[in-house]
Parts: sequence; structure tokens; C-alpha cells
Amino acid sequence: MEGMILTESKQMKITDLYDSKVQLGPIDMFIPNSWNTNEMTQEEFEKLKESIKITEGKYLRENPLKVRENSVPEKLEIIDGEHRWKACKELGIKKIPFEKSDIDTEKAQKLNVIYSMNRGQINYFKLSKLLNEYYNTHKITYNDLASEFGINSESRIKMIIPIYQRLNNFYEESPAPDFFTNSHLEELANCRSEYFREKLIDKSIENKWNSKTIRTQATKLNQISDYLEILTQNESERISILENIEDVLFEFDFGPIKNKIDLFFKEISKQKIIHGDCFEIIPTLEQEFDCILTDPPYNITIDGTEIIFDDRKNISTEFGEWDEYSHEDFIKFLREFITKANSKLKANGSFFIFTSDRYVSYIRTLFIELGLKYRSTIYWHKTNPTNSVRKNTDVSSVEVIAYATKGDTRTYNWLGQNKAHNFIETSICMGKERTTHPTQKPIEVIKWLIEKYTNPGDFILDPFAGSGSTGIACKDMGRNFILIEKERKFIELIDMRFKTLEDEFDD
Repeated sequence: MEGMILTESKQMKITDLYDSKVQLGPIDMFIPNSWNTNEMTQEEFEKLKESIKITEGKYLRENPLKVRENSVPEKLEIIDGEHRWKACKELGIKKIPFEKSDIDTEKAQKLNVIYSMNRGQINYFKLSKLLNEYYNTHKITYNDLASEFGINSESRIKMIIPIYQRLNNFYEESPAPDFFTNSHLEELANCRSEYFREKLIDKSIENKWNSKTIRTQATKLNQISDYLEILTQNESERISILENIEDVLFEFDFGPIKNKIDLFFKEISKQKIIHGDCFEIIPTLEQEFDCILTDPPYNITIDGTEIIFDDRKNISTEFGEWDEYSHEDFIKFLREFITKANSKLKANGSFFIFTSDRYVSYIRTLFIELGLKYRSTIYWHKTNPTNSVRKNTDVSSVEVIAYATKGDTRTYNWLGQNKAHNFIETSICMGKERTTHPTQKPIEVIKWLIEKYTNPGDFILDPFAGSGSTGIACKDMGRNFILIEKERKFIELIDMRFKTLEDEFDD
């Protein structure tokens, strides 16, 4: 691939940077530059000397030095070929082929990097310093930076520049501590996770680790990162685990750390929010549940209908696509859902489904057909329902909860005669509790069910989490839970509600 480097975004021709004829000059006329990114071992250097000897000058004619004018009088600065120049000096060669150009420093540095990349031997510390300076001067993207220097991997730049910057921040007066070498930087770049890499930099400087130790640690941290990616569902879970294992990251090999990760994952799995379709998620859950308590679609949307008011906010009776089925499809939907959820319900576990009076009989039939024992229909009376607009029918002030158990025995906590009724009265969600979810249930109603029909430490599943009220009630009452929600906007709503609770607790 002589004369051309392929980059991710375009081709870069070497002749665009350097174009001149080969000449012959005395060996002492040349001086090295201060930013050469090419690296060579002693063994490789000896092989280079041998190649120069046995080819009797042919190798040098085919690979002349690339040089330019510089500030030192009567001297030419080497852009590329420093190792060939040194080899010739050691061999006693008096004259050497060269090509001279008047290119500026930036172009000379680009040319040096291009040739270094072609040979595969890079001083990553010098390269990172050079790229970092160019990046800060020109304010360009990493992708454009890779293209400018003929580097075919933007990802490498994304790692080595932040590492160099991190070192500068750690040591403000110098680029890096004296013991820190190119091999250190190269091994740090092998740590793929930015989170782990920053910690590894700090730890390696603190303990003055050699490059071999850094390589071992980077390999282990990559294993941890890969394992967490497979094990967890989202970034918040990973952060929660990492906060609990941070003190042992650099003390053990991967095996003991994995065991500790598994332990903490088991703990956070007891209170977990999952973004996804419950029909896909439920079969993947390993645990069984003491209670399933959920508020699935009611299938009561009236397509395109909105009640218009002059003096208050309009009322929409179209909740969303998730609440729009034909009658036959909705019954199929309910059957599939109850079947899947029932497979994760413990023996003698309880199953609650919020629904409308239109479908409670169908749910009761499905419960019985699928082997559950139907216990009762529970009623939630809304003390402040939406007013009757047309004033020609009763206000809809009641919602129903179908209740069944898996087996003849069940959890039932006697709370006194006054709480033994099969209905509860509360207002609909108001004030600070009110969210943007159109069918939000009051936490008070959820708590009432949890208190009567579950015990502290029980595991509750809500496959249609909505605004997350089930999780909030569980958290407050010492129950474990898994929430599943398909809509991204409602996952964000749940996260916001939980964050608000945490902030209030911290205050």
C-alpha cells in the first residue's frame, strides 16, 4: 500500500504532505526531531543494520530519509528515518539518501505518524502528547483527528488522548511521573472501560506499577466489564454493583470478584426496574414471586374522543396504542399474560389485576381455566372521580381488582373488621403524587393490598409498572419487587420518582 494510508473517513496521500526528489547528503548534516512516534527494540534495530549492510545501499535508496529545514543552521531535521540514520552512523556510512521538503511542523508530524503506523511500532506516549496538542489547538472531533493523521482506528485515539489528559491532571507540572513509560500507556489503553481505566491510572501511579502489572489488571478489569454487561440490564445496576466492589477491584483476581458481584447482584435484583416487553422478560426471570400485582391495559380507549370544556382542561378518552385492542385480541392478550405470569407465581401466591367492570368476568374465567383459585373482586371507590360532563349518566367512580391465588392456602393478614371489607376509598392521585401517566393508581391503594395479602420480605412482580407506584409502595413497606415497563417515557418517569424519594430521604 505504498504511498497511501486508508482512514475511516477518507484517503490520505503522503504526496499531499511531502513531494520532493531523492538526494545524497553527509550523515552529520541530519538531526532527529523531538516528537518521533516510531518505536524500535534493540533486536529490531540490529535487523535493520543487517538489512542496510546486505543490500549494499539498495534498502537506503528505496527508503530515503524524509527531512526538512529547521532552526539549527546547516542542519536538516529528520521527519522519518531516525532509526535508519542511527544505524548508518553505527555502521560508519558517510552519506545517506534523503528527500528534503519545506513543510511545517504539523505536516511533518502527520507524515511521521503515517509512516510509524505503517510499520506497526508506535511510541504511544509521544503519539498521545502529539495528538492531544493538535486536538486542543484545532478543536476537532476524534474522527477528524484520526483522518488528519492517517490513523485507521478512531477508537485508539479515544483512549490514548483521555489517558494523556488524565495524567496531566494528576501531575499538573509535568506530563507524567518519571517512571511512566510508553509501555505503561499502551497497557492502559487496553483497558476498554473508561470508568475502570481512570481508576487504573490512579492506582498505577499511586503504587508505581510496572507495565506487566497494569496489563494483568487491565485484563481482569475487562473481564469484570464484560461480565457486568451480560449480567445487568442497565447502567444504574452496574453502578450500584461497582460502588459495592470498588474496594476489592485491585486486590483479587477475577474469580473472587465475580463471586462478590453475584452476591450484590442478587441483592439489587430484589428491587429492580426493567425496561422491556413483559411477554419477553417474564420467561427470562429466574426467581418466583409471592405476589403479582399489576395494572395492565383496560382496553377502554375511545378512539379519537376528547371532551371539550370552556373553563377547564379537556379530557381525552384515548390513552394510547397500548390500550387499543379488538375484544377478541384483548382476551388473547389477557390469556397469554396470565399464563406467563402464573408460571412465575409461587405455590399459594396471590395474583391481583386492576381492570374495568367490562372485563372482570373474563379475567375471572381465565384465572379458573388456568388453575388459579378465584378469591374475590375488590373495589376501589374514587372519592373525587371525573365529573359527569353530559349529566345523562352515572359518574364512573369505581375500578375493580380481580384477585386469585395459586393453591388453597394464601397469605391474609387480619387488620381488624374495619379493614376486612373488599373495597377501599381514596381520591385519585392529586398534588405532588400526580404524574403524567394517564392511568396512575394511588400508592395508598397499592399499600392497602400489600399490607393485607403479603408479608415483609415477600417478592412482588408488576409486569405493567406504569408510573412505578407498586415499586414505591413495596420500597416503603419492606417488600422486594421487580417492575417491568415497555414504554421508555414511563421508565424515565419511574426513575425520576425513585430519585425524588431518595433525595427526600437524604434531606
